[in-house]
Amino acid sequence: MTQDEIIKLARQAGFHDGLFSNESFKHHLAAFAYFVAAKEREACAKACENSVEYAGETLAEKIRAREKGTGINLTLSIKCVTM
Repeated sequence: MTQDEIIKLARQAGFHDGLFSNESFKHHLAAFAYFVAAKEREACAKACENSVEYAGETLAEKIRAREKGTGINLTLSIKCVTM
């Protein structure tokens, strides 16, 4: 995700424009977005690993590889349910 995409999402979430002129804030916002995306990727990868029906291990590897920019851009609709 690019910095512009992160800022666009932050604006949609209600962050006011004045914050984005602060470089430190933009750096911390980008770091936060990275950690949120990593957590979501790992949750989806674990959900795939547990799924034999959808070649789970292969999909999990591809999802995890996206962090390094080497994975296939998969369009998946995975519903993760926690009990």
